[in-house]
Amino acid sequence: MGKSSLDRWQIVYNDYSGAEANAVRFLSGELCKSLAREEGVYTLYVIPCVCEKDRDVTKNAIIVGTYAESDLIKKYVNEDEVPDDGWLVKTVKSDVQIIIITAKKAENLYFAATTFTDEFMIKFAPRVGSFTKPSVFFEREIAENTLIIDPKTKIRSAFTWAHPINDYRKYVRSVARLKINRIIFWNDYAPVNAREVLDYAHGYGVKVVWGYAWGWIDGCDKLADISDERLCVLKRQILDRYEREYAGISEDGIYFQSFTEVFGGDEIGGRRISEAVVKLVNETSAALLEKHPDLKIVFGLHAVSVKNHLEDIEKTDERVEILWEDFGAFPSEYIPAYNEVEYNELIKTTEKMLALRGGKNLGFLFKGFITLDWTRFKNQSGTYVLGENPTEIEENDYALRSDAWRIFQAGWIAYGDKARAIAELIADKSGGEAEIGLVGCFDGGVWAAEAIGAEIIVNPNRDYQDIIITALGKKCVRFA
Repeated sequence: MGKSSLDRWQIVYNDYSGAEANAVRFLSGELCKSLAREEGVYTLYVIPCVCEKDRDVTKNAIIVGTYAESDLIKKYVNEDEVPDDGWLVKTVKSDVQIIIITAKKAENLYFAATTFTDEFMIKFAPRVGSFTKPSVFFEREIAENTLIIDPKTKIRSAFTWAHPINDYRKYVRSVARLKINRIIFWNDYAPVNAREVLDYAHGYGVKVVWGYAWGWIDGCDKLADISDERLCVLKRQILDRYEREYAGISEDGIYFQSFTEVFGGDEIGGRRISEAVVKLVNETSAALLEKHPDLKIVFGLHAVSVKNHLEDIEKTDERVEILWEDFGAFPSEYIPAYNEVEYNELIKTTEKMLALRGGKNLGFLFKGFITLDWTRFKNQSGTYVLGENPTEIEENDYALRSDAWRIFQAGWIAYGDKARAIAELIADKSGGEAEIGLVGCFDGGVWAAEAIGAEIIVNPNRDYQDIIITALGKKCVRFA
């Protein structure tokens, strides 16, 4: 594209707010590299961004917006082309060149914008010599193409310990770029800037579920008493803490773990863990829902101590989501590896758990993204500010973890297809209703292993080679 053509493109939006505004900002920043900068030239030129109201498209345009609100998009796209829970990117030849980035739900528009830069531009980039070159995407006439993303998994989450996050804004943008639409922030205390974090995430189409302990913090492996009397004490503490710390920041939900992380047995003090934990969960949840009927409650439980007594877990209040952790071999365990016997057992266990509720209001956590030093891990001793650390700390943490990421990266490339098969089983058996979450830090940018895991849960009903190519082809990915 020559110097005289810099102003031939514009971004056209409908409503500059929420996820649509962030989609426009993202596109403007990313496309400046292709549309508003020339090598060796310093310029203050940026891409024009205009509201579509009372305007017609008279020059090349990238049109962003929800289908229902944009008359321009309706002019070039049929409603049935846009999936209800997904998004569409489409190029159209008219008197001018048109690129459509749309979704039926506003919260999906940022995902659509990143799909354009991270996938569409790469997939349909012009060929230069022996390779494709996305950087010259706009320099030639754009062919008509369509890319529809209709996620197989409706709730795609990231589970993380909140206080190790250095930059919460970068964190949110990173998970959103991976098309993750829920973050579970687990910690001992709610951050003092929780509302700020929540509002920021909503602007990227990401919901925030705050996690806190329901007895778990007492040290599951050290508990000696889960009597009814002890459960009553825990219930009062949980209810008091909710009202004190979480009542004003929980519109997306709360998450908790209780005393199920016990390895080597299914009883505490002669009482079945599964029976006691369900009693605590049901009585506590009933009290919370009586006062807060719209509250989303997610019950995170470690399968190791309860998987032989699913008849007890089945009695969990149906209003409470069950989110399984430690339910078998990789992808449920920390290290990406493969053992045929253990993997076959994982398949059987997953099928049993899916059968509890017909795949409804439940989910599964995939591990293999955790680069924390558990030997020196510190829990919070009080409230704190989430993700406002200086760059020096972020860079230090990056250096400390880079070696670990090589191991995780290699493991996910080698064995990610096993995770894909489990995700496919979960998605198919639940009709996409079951949540699949990725457990890890996700701090410091988008690492290759995380990109693979996220791409798997978006749509596991694909060839693994396609997943790898799509995931590792994203220009935001960091390689260890």
